[in-house]
Amino acid sequence: MDEELQEVFQDGPMVVRVPEDGPGFNEDNDVFNVPEDQQIDVNVEEFLAEEKEKAMQNNEFAVEADNFFNDQEVQEALPDNIDDNVQDMMIIGAGNLDEYFVGAGAGIETPEDFYAEDPMEDFYNIVDNNEELYYAEQDAQDWMDDLIEDLAAENNINVAPWLDMPNDVTVNEADAKTSGTVVGYVYGSDANGDPLTFSIFDDPTGALSISGNTITWDGTFGNINQDTTYSVLLKVQDPYGASDIDSWQITVENNHSPVISSTSAVSLAEDVSTGTTVATISASDAESETITYSITAGNTGNAFTINSSTGVITTAAALDYETTTSYSLTITATDAFGNATTTTQTVNVTDVNEVVIANDPAGWVTAGDGSAGAYQKTIAYAGPGNTGRDYASALGHQGLDFNGAIASNFNSYDVIWYLNQSNSGFQNSVFYNDTRFTDWLNNGGVFIMHDRYVNDSQLDNNLPGHNGNVTTTRSFVMNGNQSSSYQIVDESTSNLLKYGPGGIMVDDTSSFGTDTSGDHSGNTWQGTFNIGGGNGTNHGYMTNLDSDVLGLATNNTTTQYVDAVWEYGSGAVYYSTTPLDHYIGAAPADNDAWDAYALNSLHYATSLIFDGYSQINGTTNSDTIYATAGDDVIYAGNSADTIWGGQGDDVFKYDATTESNSVTVDTILDFNKDEDSIDISAITSGASISRTLTGGTRFKLDIDNNGSYDMEFELTGYTGTADDISVTV
Repeated sequence: MDEELQEVFQDGPMVVRVPEDGPGFNEDNDVFNVPEDQQIDVNVEEFLAEEKEKAMQNNEFAVEADNFFNDQEVQEALPDNIDDNVQDMMIIGAGNLDEYFVGAGAGIETPEDFYAEDPMEDFYNIVDNNEELYYAEQDAQDWMDDLIEDLAAENNINVAPWLDMPNDVTVNEADAKTSGTVVGYVYGSDANGDPLTFSIFDDPTGALSISGNTITWDGTFGNINQDTTYSVLLKVQDPYGASDIDSWQITVENNHSPVISSTSAVSLAEDVSTGTTVATISASDAESETITYSITAGNTGNAFTINSSTGVITTAAALDYETTTSYSLTITATDAFGNATTTTQTVNVTDVNEVVIANDPAGWVTAGDGSAGAYQKTIAYAGPGNTGRDYASALGHQGLDFNGAIASNFNSYDVIWYLNQSNSGFQNSVFYNDTRFTDWLNNGGVFIMHDRYVNDSQLDNNLPGHNGNVTTTRSFVMNGNQSSSYQIVDESTSNLLKYGPGGIMVDDTSSFGTDTSGDHSGNTWQGTFNIGGGNGTNHGYMTNLDSDVLGLATNNTTTQYVDAVWEYGSGAVYYSTTPLDHYIGAAPADNDAWDAYALNSLHYATSLIFDGYSQINGTTNSDTIYATAGDDVIYAGNSADTIWGGQGDDVFKYDATTESNSVTVDTILDFNKDEDSIDISAITSGASISRTLTGGTRFKLDIDNNGSYDMEFELTGYTGTADDISVTV
């Protein structure tokens, strides 16, 4: 080696300054990993030639290094990897050998000194982002390290230490406030093997301490309201005062507040028992801390309580619709760090008729005993042709021709619908001399009769429950105004005869023959219709109704009933003096008032069976389901179904995504965003979902937030937004 250059290296104490590793891309084991679009493209040879020329200007170290590498013997002795580019890189580095003598930490008295602009910064920015230059620099550093180690061993030169920095770390706020929590370990290298002393040169956290090479929190870290990154300066020093200083990043994450899953409004009848489950509040915490739930507002009269561990809300006192119709509970979820998040759980209270009326059909009949049951019923039709079967099918039921000659057939009928087309007797009669018919009724059957004959004594003898309950009078007189009138008794929305699948029935006392077809304003359940003004809207009326009989409609005299219903054993009888066989078509037609009346009356009577179900179930096939006027839970099941919830707060329930997806889309005819809801809790078990609305009426759900919509529903006529739709998860 050139003597002058060796003298330079022996002038010690010498401190070796190791350049930074470069951008973050290159910090993985000295592997060049800069993205292609961020690399800097230069002519390497020209770039190094220019930089070497700058370094050699008025700098004896660079000149001596250049002379050294121009020696033929040196060239022959150099390793193969020390090519011209690596040699030029070492000459450029030699231009800064004065920094090696004073040490990387020398002259740095404040953090500002450390962060002062480096004159070589532009040079190293290009080197670090050009693959060929980067590896040339690495080879130059490795060769220099070996040289320094040899000099230190052979000539007893003190080589300054350098820092082996800990990896940048991210810690949570709770750990940062805990005294003694280890943050990291710092190491140093020293070619002479001298004992090293580590210290914290600058600590912007104000809460770090160091013992030996272990860095810990001292418990004095303050509060932060967002994630904060700190650049800490660490220092290593040998016994001779040679030192190195470098920066280390610590990111302290603000302790996150719990995140509460979305809630949906729930409805409870005012007569639910104490301890009834209302809803479950679910929250998560990024730090997995224990979450405590509480009700912090809105709990009027302490009507509700919440399990502090599970988030389950239950009733704690009797509810009273007449006092409070709705509660807006503020639920607070608090983590172990003390962070709190709130949400609102709305609980609507629904009214219950506390007065039991003897002739209220809601208290009658049949299979509606509070358990779940099938919607689809078997309706046997007795009358002209097979007209009634199509009406039963239109309502989603199975329509059969009545055949009571075989007594056992009655066991397969849920409903018998009899259209008597005779003015002088019971044609196609369903009445028998034995007890097969009355036994069927007594066991829960529902019998519907639209009658032309209207003969009181014959009805007493044949129609179960007629004798002693009502007096029937035949009053059909050609051109008689009474026989052309039809008025609903119960005008409330809870009356399926008025608000039914065929439409909304309105009163009409039009004169005889003025409107023989009736009026109909639409072809769906939303249209209004009437049947007054016919040539014989009814053939008579009923009076002297017993307290067990419910009058449904009258002629133009409000004490003369043309439709009525009464209980018989576990079954029921719906009797009407309207000659329905004369007016209805072979199948329900759009905009036909009499067809609409037939649908409403048939549905009203059939619903007496399933009105008490806790859940109305469909089949595995495509169903049509028309529910009741109350609060229903409807489970249509598989295949594409058409559902009408009717009045009340209805829940459309699903247990699998295949029950209503893009292939098996259920159509909900009357979804009301203010009352109804879709329940998929059996699928999601409380997990969060995503939703959208396309075309205004196609509601879609992504049950696992993976960007793919798993369920779809067609909400006919819907006018709200996707967020307006209540979904129970």
